[in-house]
Amino acid sequence: MRGETVKSDTADGLKYQILYMVYQRNASAPFGSTSIGSYDHIQYVMNLDGTHKRKLSTQEKTYTACDWSPDGRRVAFSTGGEICVMNADGSGTRILTDNTTPDTMPVWSPDGRHIAYIAGDNINDVRGPGGLVGVYRTNESKSQIRVMRDDGSENRPLAQPTVAELFTLAFSPRGDWIIYNTHLRTASVQNRILSVRIIDGTRITLSTSLFFAVSKCGKIAFCRSNLGERGTYIVEADGSGMKRISETTISRGQLRFSPDGSKLAYLVNTDQSKYCVLAIVDMESTNVRLVTPCDAECGDFDWITDNKFVVNLSSRDTTSYRGIYTVGDDGHDLTQISDEGYGASIVRVPT
Repeated sequence: MRGETVKSDTADGLKYQILYMVYQRNASAPFGSTSIGSYDHIQYVMNLDGTHKRKLSTQEKTYTACDWSPDGRRVAFSTGGEICVMNADGSGTRILTDNTTPDTMPVWSPDGRHIAYIAGDNINDVRGPGGLVGVYRTNESKSQIRVMRDDGSENRPLAQPTVAELFTLAFSPRGDWIIYNTHLRTASVQNRILSVRIIDGTRITLSTSLFFAVSKCGKIAFCRSNLGERGTYIVEADGSGMKRISETTISRGQLRFSPDGSKLAYLVNTDQSKYCVLAIVDMESTNVRLVTPCDAECGDFDWITDNKFVVNLSSRDTTSYRGIYTVGDDGHDLTQISDEGYGASIVRVPT
């Protein structure tokens, strides 16, 4: 496409693949049951062209949260209320936590030496956009963000959110801050994006918003929908340098920077469509353009290159769109690579 080279094998012995999930009915489900508990969310990976699909693990487990290590050789995941790590081929599973309270949503630090996660009483995993997992907490006093080394040692609390729901964790590129968001369902809904400094636990409120993205250069993007403040913004992890880059704002789901940080992608509703459509804004020109078809619902998405996406598409009215596709950032070359799956994202795995 336009002369670009699609990511495949890299000099460090890793290749890019698509990580996605499939609903699979579990054997213990009562006959005829259609409840959420009757299905497992099974992780799969496949090549960028849809070939060589394989289950992430040979064990029948439900991974409610999953994050690939920066070197592509290990996967941190949550299952059975504990944080575990396994090799990229599904072997060598190790349990890193052993608590009486549930643990979930592990994320790797940029250097691969630490893992942050959520721990607490009465928390339930919630599927979120972009393959992310939210945490609904019914007991606020014992839920907290914790960080540990990649072998489970030096496990310590980092921050204890004071609201009922926490959706996303992310390290800053240098690993010195953790950015997270919270949501409180009250008479007036309250959203916040915060950052906490690893070394001393200092917390900073970055915005009264919900979804965010972190670029490789350390910029944090978020959207505001308040009257007079509507638009897309960027800010540093310490709260400095806030700037509005677009007057459009997210409809739902996540934001994602392109690999080089020059563009930001997110989901919007438009006058032309009753569906959520993938859009991108150029960080320099602030021009906004649509990517996916207006007659399809775009769910999860991720960048493959600076000019190409993997997306989930569906259509409520027809069967025209269903499954996982690749598409150029100009909306051209839409290609279906799987007719099942959701939560599509790009990971790097050993060749």
